[in-house]
Amino acid sequence: MVEIFLVIEGVRVPVAGKADFLILGPVNPGMASGQHGAANIPSLIHLRLKASYNTAGGNTMKLPGINFDSPKYTTLLDNGYPANRLDVAIIGDGYTAAEQQMFNEDAQAVVDAFKSIEPMRSYISHFNFHRINVISNESGTIDTHVTPHQKPNTALKTFFSPMAERRLIGPDPWVMLVAKASGAPWDKLLVIVNAPRRGGATLLSMTVGYASRNSRDFPAIMIHEAGHVIAKVIDEYVGDLPDIDFAENWSLPNFLPWPNVDTNWKRPKWWRWLTPDTPRPTPNVQVNEDVVGAFQGAVYTGKGVYRPQRSCMMRQHSDPFCVVCTEQWLNAIYKRSKIADGFSPAYELTDTPLVRDAEEAMTFRAHVLRREDIKTTWRIKKLEQTRWRRRQITHDYLSFTTTLPANKVAGLTIPTAWAVECLMEDATERIRTPSVRSRTKQKHRWYVITR
Repeated sequence: MVEIFLVIEGVRVPVAGKADFLILGPVNPGMASGQHGAANIPSLIHLRLKASYNTAGGNTMKLPGINFDSPKYTTLLDNGYPANRLDVAIIGDGYTAAEQQMFNEDAQAVVDAFKSIEPMRSYISHFNFHRINVISNESGTIDTHVTPHQKPNTALKTFFSPMAERRLIGPDPWVMLVAKASGAPWDKLLVIVNAPRRGGATLLSMTVGYASRNSRDFPAIMIHEAGHVIAKVIDEYVGDLPDIDFAENWSLPNFLPWPNVDTNWKRPKWWRWLTPDTPRPTPNVQVNEDVVGAFQGAVYTGKGVYRPQRSCMMRQHSDPFCVVCTEQWLNAIYKRSKIADGFSPAYELTDTPLVRDAEEAMTFRAHVLRREDIKTTWRIKKLEQTRWRRRQITHDYLSFTTTLPANKVAGLTIPTAWAVECLMEDATERIRTPSVRSRTKQKHRWYVITR
């Protein structure tokens, strides 16, 4: 038997199994100082490993060394069809069988944080949350920053990175395999680690978020890590890396891929959000707390990189998300879910047209996940007509009731074909980018014959 190990930031992690999968993770090649403007800039590498797992009983995977509590997973918040929700699974590491109740409480604290922090609070109906109970043989996590070194036998093999004292991470592919083996539905994964001290992080691939339960504000830290994993925004704080050797306040072409940071303060990526007459670079003073500008300092360095607002949860856990990160959260939500689960009367374009009496009032509905800010336009037309007639437009969602009269020829009523259409989009002021607004749009059409 050949043992395969994945080495992440100097830590050797065993990976077991047979199926191919692709890993996207950071490496630190020890780049020469000055290359790309700084030493030791993380880069990405694609690794193809053959990780083995056995299957039995359908699609359930049997992973060596992994034991689940009963039940394997529990749905903590069920808002409807997983096909039209952003399903978040919360999984624990370093919790023994005797500590599963503690993990249950920790997982609920994370869900409660999602319910209380914007924009997730307003859009919570777009989420489902699931708890995956994995039993570790020993409590804690791997930590070589303490004496003696701590190397407990945990299920997910999480660890504090040797490169940074509070960088708590894990082997993403293994964590994803364990989550898959639980049978829980999930789109995004968050890991609570029963570590004895504060910490949290994601790998540069931003696939799994990790946070230690032993932090005073650990639910907020997990929301911060979810900003990486779900909204795909980067840290806006400074201090973990030396200042990039750029001339201060020098506007450079952007080379950063994340939407909430830029090297170009003259026309940053978030130019649609800029507060009129705000100087750029924007002074980091209290009077500018609510403006959108270009504040210097982000992505671990104090110079040469700019962020949209003075405060943001991606900079300080106690602050709300800035307007740009908020919009990216909505972008992520609408990537995975739509405004409505379905429509009534039930009808698809491939169905036979509905048949109704000419004098019968018909009510058309969209089964929306939330009503607020859902701009809804209802319009009708006879099939022989080319132009639609708008009958009802509302800023918040409202159903539509109408009658569809039949044509009359020589006093006789003849069957008449109608089209009824519902056009919806999220008209919230939290969205200004056209591509994000377009992603929110949804429409449905009915064909009706009246007689």
